[in-house]
Amino acid sequence: MQAPDAIPGDTEPPPDHRDSPAPSTDSAAVVGKVILMGASVRSAAASARRGGLRIWGIDRFGDADTRDLCEEFQQISGPDQIAAALRRAKARWPDAAVVAAGDLITPPDVEVDQGRWCEAKTIRCRDLWAQAAGVSDCRFPATRPIVDEASTAHQHRRQSVDHDRWLEKSMTGTGGLGVRWSDPNRKFQPGMTFQQQWVAGRTHGVTYIADGAEARMLGVCRTITTRFGDLPFIYAGSLGPVSLQQSTQDRLQRLGQSLVERTRYRGLFNADVVLSGDQPPWLLEVNPRWSASMELVEHTLAPEPSGSSPATQPSLIRWHVRAQSERLHTWVRVPNPNHSIHRFKRIVYSLRAGRLCSQAIQRWCRQLHAEDQSIRCTDIPAQTDDIAIGQPIVTLTGILTPQTNYRDLIRQVQSLVS
Repeated sequence: MQAPDAIPGDTEPPPDHRDSPAPSTDSAAVVGKVILMGASVRSAAASARRGGLRIWGIDRFGDADTRDLCEEFQQISGPDQIAAALRRAKARWPDAAVVAAGDLITPPDVEVDQGRWCEAKTIRCRDLWAQAAGVSDCRFPATRPIVDEASTAHQHRRQSVDHDRWLEKSMTGTGGLGVRWSDPNRKFQPGMTFQQQWVAGRTHGVTYIADGAEARMLGVCRTITTRFGDLPFIYAGSLGPVSLQQSTQDRLQRLGQSLVERTRYRGLFNADVVLSGDQPPWLLEVNPRWSASMELVEHTLAPEPSGSSPATQPSLIRWHVRAQSERLHTWVRVPNPNHSIHRFKRIVYSLRAGRLCSQAIQRWCRQLHAEDQSIRCTDIPAQTDDIAIGQPIVTLTGILTPQTNYRDLIRQVQSLVS
């Protein structure tokens, strides 16, 4: 299996600035404001609210509970509208921190937090991933760029000889929307698509927090996927955090530390990995932002002391903001995760095209909350609308017990599409 070339010229580690943290790029930790942007910002907004932050939300769905969490909200129809939406938000809240709560394809073409965008772009480098995996006793699948159609045809001829299974992955996709089995007949966007060798095992999301010099692993959740059409790996939820063997924990901690030492990245980030027993983890990709499984990790972290007040549940969005200007060791007293509590997150997708009545969904959610306090219905549609096959209806979250039967709840939700 061939690995990508190492990063040219990266023979010596960058200078260590652990005792002199970089200055804050915004005053959000003082004024308590965040602008959250993503396909759906509901889970990040819930974290920010828990941390006492004022929220300006920008997303594509505009769900009822998302709007309730936000002081200001803008709904957009696609990534081409994010720049204008963010300019408007920054004009009103110029001192707010801008936090990516999901992948909106490309950084907006606006002059805000450029240093942070550069850090995020640096950590989204496949050669960096391969190098960090190598020094952390992890593995990285053979990966190669797609340059043009001629090279793609040549690569498919090679696959027919070596019998490897390959995936085509887009750098602009999220939630599995940019991952397909390799197909020589498919049109693609040169430079934005690459091929990666498929590896067997179960995919997990690893949550980290970093301050530019130190990374801490906060938890690992197993990923649930489903298939729609030619998209075999659509994100459908998470389970966890899960307990890992000590050797695997050590490798994943070294992986996060290696990535941060090479990029000086600050804030939350997620690594998608494949785990199989006690074998070294396979690193698939790194996302420098809030990720879907982080709300499960957040709920199992030890409560934080709050002066004379009772201890409160941590807010990872507030941690992300603080990490831009503070060293972790000066304020993070956790992780001390309680892995005896396992939680689930399950996105319910529609299996047919039809009409989704928001009032019917809201009544069903209220009834669920009255009957079972351990399960919550979130991402609730704000208005009645048409729905297509494969579109999300709601998200179910809660504590996972032997008695939990969320599959029956999924069928109940899906039956509400008329």
